[in-house]
Amino acid sequence: MVGQTITKNSPMKALRYLSLALVALVTMACEDDDTLPVLADFQFLVEEAQVTFNGTTQSASSVVWDFGDGNSSNEEDPVHIYAGAGTYTVTMTATDANGATFVETKEVVVPESLSILLTGGQAYPNGKTWRIKQTSTAGDGAGPISNDLNLFIASPDYILLGVGLGGGYEDEFTFKYDGSYSVNNIDGQSLMGLVYAMIEKQADIRAVSADPQNVPLADVVYTPVTDATWEVVEGDFTIQSALGPVPFVDKQQLILGDYIGFADKAYNVVLKSISEDSMSIAIGLHTEAAAYTLPTLFLHLTLEPK
Repeated sequence: MVGQTITKNSPMKALRYLSLALVALVTMACEDDDTLPVLADFQFLVEEAQVTFNGTTQSASSVVWDFGDGNSSNEEDPVHIYAGAGTYTVTMTATDANGATFVETKEVVVPESLSILLTGGQAYPNGKTWRIKQTSTAGDGAGPISNDLNLFIASPDYILLGVGLGGGYEDEFTFKYDGSYSVNNIDGQSLMGLVYAMIEKQADIRAVSADPQNVPLADVVYTPVTDATWEVVEGDFTIQSALGPVPFVDKQQLILGDYIGFADKAYNVVLKSISEDSMSIAIGLHTEAAAYTLPTLFLHLTLEPK
């Protein structure tokens, strides 16, 4: 997410030189006139939701930009952050001292990127907050730790309410574009793998799943990490499970400094899919006391924005 530097040899700078050359040609063509016509052109660089504009004018006393999203600027070379992905019609209007105008219009495409979907992008400094979705989505349930990400059993709607752990639906997981991540467990308690909780957090357990065979979770007093971060690793990786190493091919692994969904001895999270209003993940659950430091299966959850 480090911003791209525009150097003297960058494509944008070269285009600006071309624009200046074109203006110069028009100037020479009109050198016999008393007044040169007002002209304008611009180039732009898209860096996720942030767009840097470079304008070039002739005989202009003022410039007004319309970014196509309800925002504007009168700077010569503005930097604008869009609220989301999309195609925006941008106009640059140059006006000379006599009130004559020249309008240059171009379309700017802000691509739909993973970081924008996950965090809201640069336009949202407070990040994007997600919660576990109460109604089940296709693909939610429990399954083996495998590259196929298939299920043993699907989840019904309101499964946490059904086992007496409905407070888990209130927990908030916030991702920020700068790479920071935070958990807000509203009541001071968090969902946690039952085996891990029984071994290391027994004194802090406040409620246990009414169906520990199928939903081996507990509500446990927990203090979230204050300086957690997030990162997405794309490609091939390996998860160490209780049955041995499991390779994953062409997948996305969510590396977190604190839990998402529920806490356990370790955080193993595969990002299955994400859109503007939905995120599907598979989380490693540790169910064997003899090997509780390693996950034995995946719980598949869907989260939605707050």
